Amino acid sequence: MNDLFAARLDMALSLAFHILFAAAGIAMPLFMVIAEALWLRTRDPVYLELTRRWLNGTAVLFAVGAVSGTVLSFELGLLWPRFMQWAGPVIGMPFSLEGFAFFMEAIFLGVYLYGWDRVSPRAHLLSGVVVRFGFGAMGLKALLCVWFIAMTSPTAAHAIARAAHRSGVPLADRSVLDRYREDGEARDGAPAGPAAGGGARP
Repeated sequence: MNDLFAARLDMALSLAFHILFAAAGIAMPLFMVIAEALWLRTRDPVYLELTRRWLNGTAVLFAVGAVSGTVLSFELGLLWPRFMQWAGPVIGMPFSLEGFAFFMEAIFLGVYLYGWDRVSPRAHLLSGVVVRFGFGAMGLKALLCVWFIAMTSPTAAHAIARAAHRSGVPLADRSVLDRYREDGEARDGAPAGPAAGGGARP
């Protein structure tokens, strides 16, 4: 087992463990808030019991997800230092959003857990709504990171460049070779390469 395979395996195991809690943690606060809103509206004790059970699950998911997510954050820098050297400034923005969402969740989840008899029913429900949006912000961070990695992969970069070329976007002045022009001339039957006039740029 080489270092690259070990790093991929470590990242895969950590992410597989974390994603279970993250996915459930994004959905469960929504159910919790809906159940409490129905309880406030109908005063049916079934909805209150459902709210408390969803709340216990949300608290556990938040705690475990926070710990496993912290491990993943360190693994990005320790296992993939060259990737983070150039991608860190971009990925850092979504992670700063997650840091804000994490503290927002921690504060209002505490209010929701221990504020049943200490705050008004509306304030208690509102704290649950804030918790829900905090988990949603974490999900948004994950989507931003995946979008960035997908859009900067070689396949995606090739697709974006070809689409731009077909739309008439000119190459940069320092470009040396126009591969997309060569491909088009080759398909039309003209000889490809610099001799065909599609190579060197002035």
